[in-house]
Amino acid sequence: MQQEKTKNKKLEALLLEAEEKNKKLEASMREEQEKSKAMGYSSEMEIQG
Repeated sequence: MQQEKTKNKKLEALLLEAEEKNKKLEASMREEQEKSKAMGYSSEMEIQG
């Protein structure tokens, strides 16, 4: 039983780590989009929509 709890804690830690990385990635992607817009480009999504 103790091993299972330890395994779960490790998985939870990995999951949190992955979520943090994801948030940072999304933030930097948004930043890039803002820079692109500022430079007069529109993203492909806007062109399609």
